[in-house]
Amino acid sequence: MNHQYDAFDLDRNEYTFNQYIQNVFGYMSLGLLVTSAVSYLCFRSFVDRGLMYHILFSIPYAFIPVLFAELAISFLMGRYIYKLNKKQLTAMFFLYAILNGLSVSTIFIVYRLSDIFMAFVFATGFFISMAIIGKTTKLDLTKYRTIFIAGLISLSVLSVITLFTQYNRLDLVLCWAGLLLFMGLTAYDIQKVRNIYYNYAGEMETGNKLGILGAFELYLDFINMFMYILRILSSRRHRD
Repeated sequence: MNHQYDAFDLDRNEYTFNQYIQNVFGYMSLGLLVTSAVSYLCFRSFVDRGLMYHILFSIPYAFIPVLFAELAISFLMGRYIYKLNKKQLTAMFFLYAILNGLSVSTIFIVYRLSDIFMAFVFATGFFISMAIIGKTTKLDLTKYRTIFIAGLISLSVLSVITLFTQYNRLDLVLCWAGLLLFMGLTAYDIQKVRNIYYNYAGEMETGNKLGILGAFELYLDFINMFMYILRILSSRRHRD
């Protein structure tokens, strides 16, 4: 007998739970693919002095509207999760992925390709490891939510401070702290996805939307790990 499943089927059994979380990873992976493609196309435009080169480098502060748009999308997805429908959330997710591709495209200019490749490999390994821990651990990570939020706020404030100082060692310490923080958040967000499955079984519409939000949060975890690892690898090369 053939069984037809929605993108996020919330029946309570192990097979459909695995399918649910696989679809979350699917959306996350598509987001990463879109970001990578946009970033590479921008890089090619930089090399050829094409349209994106002139937009992003000839117009002062061209990146600022992109960054504000990313922040706005993040806020709207989290704040209005229950008012938006699945198609709207999906569109916002992939719009964010496109904008983020513009934001991170300069890594091809700033960093070596070998470092970018190694950072991606390490980020993938860390992500998979923490995802397994988050899915299988018996420890309730949700009780550490306040700690994670405090860590994110502290990291953001200190990162802004380093922009106006010459404390390179502090920047490296923050990179390691950021990496560890987003490794922990990966396990935390995976457990949130697991809890969504069990808490919203029978409420498919809500489960679908929260699944998209979960994919978005995991996407952010991976991107942040990747960027912190890239900065660590680059700093080590400069010291050598």
